[in-house]
Amino acid sequence: EYIGDLDPGTTVTICSPDDAWSGVNTFAIPSEQTPLKNSVDPLAHILKSDVTEIVNNTISATMNHVAAYGKMTINGFDGKSISSVKVELNGESENHTYTLDVAGLSEHTYWFATEAINVTSFTVTATVDDVLYSKTVDMEGKSKPLAFNIGKVSTFSVSDLQAVVVPEAPLFTSATADGA
Repeated sequence: EYIGDLDPGTTVTICSPDDAWSGVNTFAIPSEQTPLKNSVDPLAHILKSDVTEIVNNTISATMNHVAAYGKMTINGFDGKSISSVKVELNGESENHTYTLDVAGLSEHTYWFATEAINVTSFTVTATVDDVLYSKTVDMEGKSKPLAFNIGKVSTFSVSDLQAVVVPEAPLFTSATADGA
């Protein structure tokens, strides 16, 4: 919050939410998000002013999105409760991973914010009734690419997630110093 007089020509940068601001023109999209039923986590819905004008000590700003958005549907878990979802987006030179706390959302369509990326593959891991299910999708050769662009919503769905087999703990035996 600023209280005081502003001179015409003063440069003002506005960011909402203010916690997203991490430096001059740098923003932190949260890696852990809690989406709402029909939108992204409010803390991941980041807006920044690109143009500001100061007239008679009043700021006029145009706000623009800083993040790209995903709207992902997970199929195959009707009647079951998904408590969390991990989304790993892999590009040619960058990767972005987000964990979504979706407990309490009854429908299996989840919104998230991400940095812009042209996806070469992605992995979705869902926790359903304390069991992990996962699927990796390679986008090579797919007729429709998956790309996330600033201020746009990319919609996609994932089916046929498979249970992740967690190996049982190894059995250890104790040997004496002489190997007996």
